[in-house]
Amino acid sequence: MDVLVKSHGQMQRDRPSEVSAMDCIRIMYSPVMEKRSQRSVLEQRLPEMERLSCSYMTKKENRQLNETTKTDGNGDQISYAYDDQNRVTEITQGGQKTKVSYQVNSDESTTTSVTDANGHVKQETASASGSVTTTSDLGDGSESITIKYTYDDHGNKISEVYANGAKKTYEYNSRNLVVKTQSYDKEGTKTLISRYRYDDYGQLLEMTDYRVSSETETAYRYTEYTYDQRGRITAFAEISQNAQPTADDIKVHQIQYTYNEDGNLSQVSYPITKDGIQSLSYIYDENGWLQEIKGELHSKGQTTEKVLRSYTYDVYGKVKEIKDYRNRYAKKNGRSGKVYYPKYGGIDKIRDLSGKKNPIMLTYRRK
Repeated sequence: MDVLVKSHGQMQRDRPSEVSAMDCIRIMYSPVMEKRSQRSVLEQRLPEMERLSCSYMTKKENRQLNETTKTDGNGDQISYAYDDQNRVTEITQGGQKTKVSYQVNSDESTTTSVTDANGHVKQETASASGSVTTTSDLGDGSESITIKYTYDDHGNKISEVYANGAKKTYEYNSRNLVVKTQSYDKEGTKTLISRYRYDDYGQLLEMTDYRVSSETETAYRYTEYTYDQRGRITAFAEISQNAQPTADDIKVHQIQYTYNEDGNLSQVSYPITKDGIQSLSYIYDENGWLQEIKGELHSKGQTTEKVLRSYTYDVYGKVKEIKDYRNRYAKKNGRSGKVYYPKYGGIDKIRDLSGKKNPIMLTYRRK
């Protein structure tokens, strides 16, 4: 399933993969996460992704409450250390330490270096304006893979150049929306093209991917998006075929999103059974607080609805308990955690109620 992220008025596609420490740091400090409303869009649109193994956090929240210890969805403890500028300097998970360092260069750019437990180093350099200009995977130091990025006067990325000479270019319309990307191999031969089509509101309607051989373009994948009058995505479909998809083709592959009268995501429906799940339903209380996530499950020719996750809150609206049902086909195989808040509003600890003797602690420190 593709991840849909709304950024600067356009829908972008990025396939999820294993999230690195650099990815977590980028998410924690990304400007797009600064507004809680934008973060909520991500969390509501992608609740089934389990937050990728790192948490989304606004800059304001990070300044107020620096997370020193947390437990991920698998029950593994993760701890963090910070410098005097509230930047992550060390991440420890499963006894493995990842170290992070920052260097301000003479041109006012900043290079962030992440060294994993095996001594492998990844670096990212961002300009003073925040645009990433270089990413490097230095490995163990014996070889490196570097990608360089260039931008136009409007801050739009116009090229990615790889260490072996291969590259990808970007073209934009007058509204600064990407309309075409082209990929070239190290010999300079064009290999792939993607074209993007938008509506009058700048919302991405269609992306078409082409393979290029001897200057001949052959379409092989179409990605279609549908929105409601409020600009919310209501349907998404990815179709792998050469011909322009018909309405019936799109319908067969469509994931549909439904919202309630308060604007909250209420249901995600899948065109075919995905991991036994045909649809997800989101149940809210009168305050608009998410209470349950239910899954319509298909097994052995039968369809049943089961609670996959439930939430309880205190009188101030803070999450008090989250219960995940790890075995979606069992009625009583659940896992829950009670969250306790100190007076200043941050998480003080979380207790694992799944039968372990010792509680899992989640603590914060104040700056």
